[in-house]
Parts: sequence; C-alpha cells; structure tokens
Amino acid sequence: MQRERDRIIVLRTIKHGESDLIVHALSSQVGRLNFIAKGAMRSKKRFGGGVLEPTHFVEVLYKKKDEQIESPLHFLEEAKLINGFESLRLNYDRLQTAFYLLQLVSKVSQENDWYGQELFNLTGNTLRALESSEQPELLKTHFEMKLLASQGVLPPDLPENDLYDLKISDHEKSRMPKATFGLLRNRVHHAINSYLD
Repeated sequence: MQRERDRIIVLRTIKHGESDLIVHALSSQVGRLNFIAKGAMRSKKRFGGGVLEPTHFVEVLYKKKDEQIESPLHFLEEAKLINGFESLRLNYDRLQTAFYLLQLVSKVSQENDWYGQELFNLTGNTLRALESSEQPELLKTHFEMKLLASQGVLPPDLPENDLYDLKISDHEKSRMPKATFGLLRNRVHHAINSYLD
C-alpha cells in the first residue's frame, strides 16, 4: 500500500473495539479522508497527547486504502499536532460552535473533491478566528454563508449585508444593523437546513 503525508483537520472520532479509533478528517489536498488508527487509545508514541481530537490541525502519515478489497478506510500510521486551537476549549460557547461547524463540514465534504482545499482553508480560518471572536454567532453565520456559496446554493435573496464580502477573520468589522443580522441569520440557517435535508 502506498504511503502518503498530508495535513488534516480532525472532524470526528469514533471508538472502534478496545483501542482503535475511526477518524473522519478534512484533508488539505483531497477533501474528505476516513482512517482507522490501530491502537490509538494506547499508543503514546504515534498518537500521544490527544492529537486526534476534533478541531485539531494535524500532520499525518498514512497508508492508502486497498482498492482491491474495497476498504472504506485508510490506515493511519502516525499523527503530529500542528495546532490544537486550545483557546476553543476554554469557552463552552466557542467549543460548541466549533463542533457545529465541523458537523456541517462532515456532511458536505467528499473524497477526491477538487474543491476540498477551499473547504479546508475556510474551516481552518474559521477555527482560528473563533478562538478570539467576541461574536461567535456572527462568525457562525458568516461561515454558513461561505459554505453555501462553496456548494453553489447560497440564496440570492438574502437581506442586504456587508458580511459575505469580508474575510472570515474580519467578521467583527461588519457594520450590519442588528435587525438585519437577525433576518440574515434566520434565512441562512434555514438555507443550511434545507440543503442538508
């Protein structure tokens, strides 16, 4: 099996057996990747320090899945933490927002997606901005708008706003009135739910 190196954002982990983990991740190169990490619950050398926690930005070495046996999972050999976005874990609201964003990404991301890098950058930049954001609800709506646009389903009839044209890191610079934001947030959230249903 061919070995690959990549950088991923961990979206979700599922305990498998006594010590293994199934890891759903977003790759910087190929979109969605799903791994089996054998012995991850025991191995401090290959997967120490909670490196495979959701939100973590990680460098990985893995063996590509065997297409001949139609395995759905790549074999994760080792992982090294690049950024744990630790500030997210110091604030409940920010952490819950981060988990919500990862859930959305998990639902729309696909393997061998040529637009995977765009989604990867959007997700990473949003997690970074969320660490210090004083307006996580505004950031969440901003992310949802960018995500809908990346999927080609951003509604054309949104309330007039300056948010979409701002970079994710500049979301707090929006001069949108509160009343407009309330309308925008509801419309965008409805669009997200309709798209994912």
